[in-house]
Amino acid sequence: MTAADAVGGTSVHDTQQLREELSDVSRAADRAFEEAVAPLVPLLLRYFARRVTPTDDAADCTSETLVGLWKHRRRLPNAEGDRRAWAYGIAGRFSRTTGEAACAATSWIKRPVPRQRYRHPPSRTRRSSPPRR
Repeated sequence: MTAADAVGGTSVHDTQQLREELSDVSRAADRAFEEAVAPLVPLLLRYFARRVTPTDDAADCTSETLVGLWKHRRRLPNAEGDRRAWAYGIAGRFSRTTGEAACAATSWIKRPVPRQRYRHPPSRTRRSSPPRR
């Protein structure tokens, strides 16, 4: 009995063949994702160019959105219209969180400090009805 038989009957050759097959499947999945997302890149770039200032950051936002699409690639819809809507949803969430972070960082510059208003103390007149219990 060999060590491979004791472990489970797989030899080094079988393991290498399995790795190659998995690598081929992984490459095919990567190509399918790239083909599905490639038409969305110019749309996302235009989307961010209209919403991000300076517009030079649109490419960075697009790449971050593509990372988000990659992370959730298992949920990628098959229909092109659904895929576009899904990508815009992720892009919208990214732009909102990025915009909120940018606004929070510079909020003291954009908004004046609100003035505190003086509140008069309550009047000390007697009520006409007894207090509620």
